[in-house]
Amino acid sequence: MLYAKRRSCIPTTMKTQVMLGLVLVHLTSGNVLLPEFAYLQSEIDEWLKLGKPTELAFHGSDISSLIDVPRGSQLLDPGLRATDYEGNVFFYFFNRDNPNGTLVSNNAQALSLAGFDGSRSTKIVIHGYETNITGEIFTAMVPVAHYTEAYVKKVYISALLHDSDCNVLGVDWGRLCPAPNYVEARAHVSGVAKLVAELLDTLLSDGLLRHKDVHIIGHSLGAHVAGTVGKNVKTGILQRITGLDPAMPLFLVLKGDRLGRGDAVVVDVVHTCAGLAGLEDAIGDIDFYPNGGRHPQPGCGLLDPGCSHQRCIKLLAESAWEESAFQAHHCQGLADASSGTCGTTGATAHMSINLQYTVGGPYYLQTAASSPFAVEAHQAAVN
Repeated sequence: MLYAKRRSCIPTTMKTQVMLGLVLVHLTSGNVLLPEFAYLQSEIDEWLKLGKPTELAFHGSDISSLIDVPRGSQLLDPGLRATDYEGNVFFYFFNRDNPNGTLVSNNAQALSLAGFDGSRSTKIVIHGYETNITGEIFTAMVPVAHYTEAYVKKVYISALLHDSDCNVLGVDWGRLCPAPNYVEARAHVSGVAKLVAELLDTLLSDGLLRHKDVHIIGHSLGAHVAGTVGKNVKTGILQRITGLDPAMPLFLVLKGDRLGRGDAVVVDVVHTCAGLAGLEDAIGDIDFYPNGGRHPQPGCGLLDPGCSHQRCIKLLAESAWEESAFQAHHCQGLADASSGTCGTTGATAHMSINLQYTVGGPYYLQTAASSPFAVEAHQAAVN
C-alpha cells in the first residue's frame, strides 16, 4: 500500500482532494462501503487514523503528477516547436531470433538489416508518461503460476512473440515525457506520432509492410500517440490500434491528439482506471471495462491508482497464453459496463491480443485479483 501524509501546499492538496474524492465516489454508496470493496476497509481505517490526510505520496506510479499542473505555467514550452524528435525518439526492433531487442535507426534499411520481415504481422508498442523502453509495457511479467518452465521467458514483448512470429517495434520517447512536466509531455504527442507515421509510410510505400498487418499498442498517454499515428499515416488506414487505459482527455493540449474511432480499421480499448488516470468514455469500436473499468481493480490498494492504471498491460500480456480467456459480455451502454449489469445472454467478445468480436460497443468482464487474472485459469491454479 502507498502511504499518505500531511502537507500545507495548497495546490497539491487541491489535487489530491480531487483524486481521493473520485476514489471514494467510486467505492461508496452514500457513506456505505460497497461490498465488492470490503477488502479495502483496513486501508480506509488507516487513512482515518492518520487524520484523513489529503496529500498522497505515490511511489513509482505512472500517474504521480497527472493533475499537478503548476499555477501560471505555459501550456507549451517556448522551444517545443523546435524539438529534435529524431534525436529524442528511439526505435527498438524485436523478433523471435532477437527477443532482447536491437536499437535501430528509423529507416527501412536499418530495419531490414535487423531482421524485419514484411511478410509477417507487425506490432508497434508505445509506452506512456514518465517511462521509457524499460517501462512495464515492455517488461511486465506475464503471470506464470500455472504454466510450465517453457514459459519462463515471460516479458511482455515475449508475450507478443509467443503469440505469433511477428515483427515488434518498440517506440521509446522517454526523453520527451519525464516527470514532473506532464504538460510538456502531452504536447509532444503529435510530434512523436508524426515521426512514427513517417516511418510507417516509408515502409508501406516501399512495399515492405502491409496496412492489414499493422497493430499498434499504446498505454496511457502512449495510447493517444498511437491514435495520432493512425491519423497521420498518409498511405492508407492501419488495421488495428489497441489503447490501454488511455489518459484522461483533459490532459491533452489538442483534441486532435487523441485516440478515437477511425484511427484504424479496428480500435479496441481496455479501461482499468477510468475517471482517475484513464479515460472513461467509450472511444473505440469496442471498449472493454474489466470489473467496471475503474479503480481499484481487484487486488489493487485504495491509495494505489497506478496499480489499476497498469493492470490493463498485464491482462493483455496474459491473453497471449490464455487465448480463450477474458470473455466479455456486451452492454447496452457505458453505465451498464461500469456497474457490470450487462447480463450474459447477449453478444460476447474476447479481450485479447487476438481480439474476437462480432458486435461493437462497451463490454464488461470480471478478472481475478492476482495472476493468472483470467477467472477460470485462476480458479484452476488455486485448486
